[in-house]
Amino acid sequence: MELVVNPNTVQRAYEELEREGLIAARKGLGMFVTKQGVAAAQSKSEAAVYSALIQGVRAGQAMNMRNKDIRDVFEKTLKDVSAEAKEKT
Repeated sequence: MELVVNPNTVQRAYEELEREGLIAARKGLGMFVTKQGVAAAQSKSEAAVYSALIQGVRAGQAMNMRNKDIRDVFEKTLKDVSAEAKEKT
């Protein structure tokens, strides 16, 4: 109701996810993500990160950066983001 989504649309989405084996119903308990659903989510996450990294590498190459310089920027970014995440916990 809060999101103004038709309940029939939500039901169809659940049915589709269940047909794909990504979720399973447990009577009286609700819907749960299956092992296959977890694996699919991880795979999609990895694909999204890979795609973003490709864009970053191509941007660096378009600016005539050497592979070493692109790698250095990646390592610095990973270090900075990891440090930020650590500070938040």
